[in-house]
Amino acid sequence: MKERLLYLDAIRGLAITGILFVNIISFGWPELYDSNPSSFWSSSTEQWIHEFLRIFIQSNFYPIFAMLFGISLTFVFKSAEKRGFNPYYIFSRRLFFLLAIGAAHAFLIWYGDILLVYAVLGFILLPFYRLKPKNILKAAVSLWTIPNLLYGFLLILYETELPKYNNTDVIQLVINNYQSNFINGFTQNLIDWSQLYTVSNIPFIFISIFPMFLFGLYFAKSHWITKISLEQFNSLRRYVLITTGIIGFSLKCLPIVKPNSLISHHLSEAFGGPIIGLFFVVSVLVLMIKTKCMLPFLSNLGRMSMTNYLLQSIIGFILFKIIGLYGFVSPITFILIPLGIIVIEVILSHFWLKKFSFGPIEAIWRMFTYPQG
Repeated sequence: MKERLLYLDAIRGLAITGILFVNIISFGWPELYDSNPSSFWSSSTEQWIHEFLRIFIQSNFYPIFAMLFGISLTFVFKSAEKRGFNPYYIFSRRLFFLLAIGAAHAFLIWYGDILLVYAVLGFILLPFYRLKPKNILKAAVSLWTIPNLLYGFLLILYETELPKYNNTDVIQLVINNYQSNFINGFTQNLIDWSQLYTVSNIPFIFISIFPMFLFGLYFAKSHWITKISLEQFNSLRRYVLITTGIIGFSLKCLPIVKPNSLISHHLSEAFGGPIIGLFFVVSVLVLMIKTKCMLPFLSNLGRMSMTNYLLQSIIGFILFKIIGLYGFVSPITFILIPLGIIVIEVILSHFWLKKFSFGPIEAIWRMFTYPQG
């Protein structure tokens, strides 16, 4: 069981790494307000980098992280039951802590926080725990495919394309606000948060994250994680890699074929991202089995996933908002900065876990989850 938990930690570490490469851009650039065509990825080299990130990074890793959250529900419930606690009460305490941390992160550090969303959707997830695995899977598939396909059908029906627009003045205003003083930066962060979580965006956020929660819950409750044998995995891995690779990368490349088509971007993110996420997960598992290595650097990152997630934002906040790099960093630099942050986190995680069993935030979260005394 410990070995399998290390597998999950490594997958979680992979997700944290990928998420940083997506988040780093909005840490230091007003991505929410970028023009179309982009005023940021302007040169041909920068456009190539942008396409590379869009295909291999963007929307591929948040589904992994969301599925792991769904898996965690089963582990927490079983642990609570063994200790004699009401599992719904215990997981609710866990969610309230996540809500508080997420709110502080979202409103004080970075508007793009996902922990607050996870906490809210986590309460909706609770009733699904008692369902049979097959019913959880049906709900996951339905909530993922039906709304996204219906929206895609509407985009095809109305032949919707991305309009061209120029937000140069807005972009400069946002940069000035973040560069000026704390009050203006704090206010701008609240404005950005309100722009991201509009009423019209909430349904899309729900259908992109909640079905992944359910897929994770299904994998845990159907015992795929704890009972699948190495022989079964070996027989499936080639089929899964080929299928997810072909379908996923084909979908992710659609915006290259039709860059101004909204349906291309929608299919790429809604379906291509989660499928490529599965491709990466299986690839990491294959690498671990082939090399007989637990990829300790990824496992350590994953064991301290919340600490590292928050640390990424704190480093980004210091670099871009306090030191003042916001709006002045080139696209190439946005590749190098995450690499540096990951190296720092790998080193810190390694030395911290040599002395402690949990990351600092994870330890506090665990203390809050289970009543003391």
